[in-house]
Amino acid sequence: MEYITPFLPLIGVIIGGIITGVVTSNVQKKAFERQRVWDKEKLEEQFNREQLMKKLEVYTKLLRVNGEVKITDFDMYTGERSFNHEPYELKVKPILFESFHLLSPKIAECTQEIENLLSKWDAMEEADEGEADYACSQYKKIVSEIKNELDQFRKRHEIK
Repeated sequence: MEYITPFLPLIGVIIGGIITGVVTSNVQKKAFERQRVWDKEKLEEQFNREQLMKKLEVYTKLLRVNGEVKITDFDMYTGERSFNHEPYELKVKPILFESFHLLSPKIAECTQEIENLLSKWDAMEEADEGEADYACSQYKKIVSEIKNELDQFRKRHEIK
């Protein structure tokens, strides 16, 4: 016992050092994990914001082109609607497919419906009766859905 007594303070310091090291390590692990989760959430939020801004940019471009070019036409005398596929393919289609993955499901579906009709028209070299009406209605849905999404964005962000 006499031989152990001088070493007791040293043993206490060693045990205290070990306990301090374990506690500090656990605290640092938890702090590091919290920081990692926070950084991940921050990156995801930034990514989502960038994607939203790209989507809004595409929608704005499309609305601008919609105002400049006549894609759908209505004949007052016959009551028939026609779909002007050339300006659609030259002006609208590149904008829609520039960021197709960002489009809302409704807009993507309408776009795909128009693309299916255009492919059919290319193969058949003419439109069947009612298909031009259908293409016009799909295009109108695209424009309407874009306006709705922009209105919702303005409401969410209190833009007047």
